[in-house]
Amino acid sequence: MEQDNSLKVSLPKTILYSLIILGNLVTIGSPLNLLVSIPEIVFVFFLLFRNRVDLAIFYHLIFIVTSISATNVMGMADNPVSMFSYSRLKVVGPVGASYLISIFLLLFSLAKKSKIPEDFLYFRLFRGFLMLGTCGFFIGCIGLLFDSHYSIDGMLVYGIYIFIVIISMYSILLNYSDSFVKLFFDNVVPLLSASVYASFIAYAFIGISTSYGGLDNVVLKADLVYYAPILLLSLLYVKNKIQVIIPCILLIVLSFNSSGGKEIIILGTAFLFFVFGLLKRSGKVGSKSFFISRVAVIASVLIVAYVFFNSAQDSLFSMKLGAVISLTSTDMSDINESPYIRIGEILNVWQGYINRPYLIPFGSGYGGYFVDHLNMFAGINLEAGSYSSADVASGFYHDAHDTFSIVPFLNGLLGLWIIFSYSFKYIKRIKNNFCAFAVIPWLFFTFYFNVQGAVSGIFLLFSAEYLLTANSETIKYNSKFNI
Repeated sequence: MEQDNSLKVSLPKTILYSLIILGNLVTIGSPLNLLVSIPEIVFVFFLLFRNRVDLAIFYHLIFIVTSISATNVMGMADNPVSMFSYSRLKVVGPVGASYLISIFLLLFSLAKKSKIPEDFLYFRLFRGFLMLGTCGFFIGCIGLLFDSHYSIDGMLVYGIYIFIVIISMYSILLNYSDSFVKLFFDNVVPLLSASVYASFIAYAFIGISTSYGGLDNVVLKADLVYYAPILLLSLLYVKNKIQVIIPCILLIVLSFNSSGGKEIIILGTAFLFFVFGLLKRSGKVGSKSFFISRVAVIASVLIVAYVFFNSAQDSLFSMKLGAVISLTSTDMSDINESPYIRIGEILNVWQGYINRPYLIPFGSGYGGYFVDHLNMFAGINLEAGSYSSADVASGFYHDAHDTFSIVPFLNGLLGLWIIFSYSFKYIKRIKNNFCAFAVIPWLFFTFYFNVQGAVSGIFLLFSAEYLLTANSETIKYNSKFNI
């Protein structure tokens, strides 16, 4: 079914979402954050009362992704005393109010008895996650019964993550309609733009910042900014490009002052996709579009190069860039400690599976552990942001730090196959929908970390079911994807 001839971005939505995120940034860590989260909770239940389950799910996800988590606020404990945002407000123990709302929404969705579009790539991804969760819980329960080193806390952390992912995706699928997909897609650019605007205003004009890696005055960014490089790709389709160019410039400014290693890689990858998209849409040699695209590419490269060479040498960006560059060294002793620990995790996980090959197909399960078989952690202060003191003291590690280590650790070869096979399927879809790029920051780098970030990925990948033509600004919707 054909839609408008170009992607129009709603300015009122951008302003509204900016105000919500800014409100969460300004009140983070204070009970005043309840002034934002309580009305949001009331609004979701009001929609349920009006029997608008689909809209209740949509705004529930909106309120989660526009919240701020303790993950982005270094030094702030993620507990009921300090966190009052919609996504982190606790009810009891690790159970948050948003988790309970997710369960309510699923129950209401089940009552609708809607038909799930099983031909969707999104549905197949959901089934893959269901397999991961089932195997992870089953093996973890066996481990808890027969191995004293398994951790109940580890099972809860990763178990809650996959549980929220599964029920959120299932609720969305149960409420599927063409208009529901369009609703999600239409709100992607306003949401991502708002995350950049609010973060920039909070830092530049209100003076809100955090600390990381021994550095103070680091930009406190909304969690959703992690996905904001998608804005670069949306620029190829948006009609009023100034609405995207401004947040893109602000994103580059924020990124070149305070970006982690993964963020640098993600932004660089998005920039390459953007340049490739510009060149692909440039038209014939000598045409106006060909000339404009070349000028745009050159201007983009010059802007990035200028900011790169003029970024502060003592910034988080410079520190993390050095860590990323150190990965190119052939001498392990020259690799920065942060990526070194991550390499150590990967090698130790696989060494453990060599010692216990029966775990290779399905992993150690939730609550499982690995040990430093290769003695790579000797002489490193692992308690400084890497592992709990209990894990360091015992030598049994229940956590890892990125997809490349945590997925084989918890789910073995099955997990790797599911995560990376679907990652590449979505990467192929980027040429038809820029939202599919979300697979890179989520599945490729941070799967099993930060429930809020996962919900952002869930939101964006559902939006990726909206099909854009690759070589024009015409937007179409296709209910059947043959992938």
